[in-house]
Amino acid sequence: MKTPSGSILPFVIGAAAGAAAGYLIASGKGSKAFDKIKSGSKDLFDEAKEYGSDLADKAKSTVNDLGDKAKDAVAQAKENAQDFRDRAKETLDKAKDQAYSAKNSASSH
Repeated sequence: MKTPSGSILPFVIGAAAGAAAGYLIASGKGSKAFDKIKSGSKDLFDEAKEYGSDLADKAKSTVNDLGDKAKDAVAQAKENAQDFRDRAKETLDKAKDQAYSAKNSASSH
């Protein structure tokens, strides 16, 4: 029996696969195989779910750490700005005092 494509091989392969499936189902081995597949896929799903949860926890931790570092950097920048402002004011006050002293010294001579 030849198929229109000129080969009987696909028919033989299909018949063999059908016979094997029928044997497994009829012998009870098919249900055992199905149970193994079902159990394995459940285990795989559970592992993937746990991995995803661990990954999400690590991402949250990383984001929180970065947030803390950003807050620390902002606080340090504010402190540095305040220190700069204080030093600038001191320098300006000294310059004013020196200018006032120079003016008074020039006026008295």
